[in-house]
Amino acid sequence: MAYRSYRGPSLDATLALDLTRSIALDLGYTHASLNSTPDTAVLLLDEPDFNRDLNGNGTTTDLRVRSVQLVDFSRREQDLDLGLRADVTAGITARLHYEHRWRSFPSAQPFDVLNNSRRDRRDFVGLELSFRAGPSAIFSVGGDLETQKVTQSLVPSATGEITAYRRTRCFAGWRYHL
Repeated sequence: MAYRSYRGPSLDATLALDLTRSIALDLGYTHASLNSTPDTAVLLLDEPDFNRDLNGNGTTTDLRVRSVQLVDFSRREQDLDLGLRADVTAGITARLHYEHRWRSFPSAQPFDVLNNSRRDRRDFVGLELSFRAGPSAIFSVGGDLETQKVTQSLVPSATGEITAYRRTRCFAGWRYHL
């Protein structure tokens, strides 16, 4: 899968601020220009979207036709992170986290429905409460919500269901510091 091997420059910047003894703010930004080598992949394509006979049966009306096409997973990506941590009491810490990601896929392959002209964005927000249970033990509980939306694509019917999603997660766990 050489077409999923990314190379390219990445720039990261982080600013960590201790606003008071009990409140901290973390800001982060990442920009990456990731390139991959175009390669072939089997895609399910709708012939009417391209007005082309992809399976050689003489019509251009077939849906979900298996077709071997060039794909390019190169992308430009930006991430913005924001974290706020507050010591609620001596043994309880709350952490609120937000992340926003923008991606654009500049594939020029004409049948690459997953990446040709695709743009998407993802939002992630989470809250975690941590309770000190001793000098080296912490119990944490929390949850997060993640949503990704495709804002532009070559064929919206082909990418919307694959790359747009919403996920909710709850978690709890113990940490021990040695």
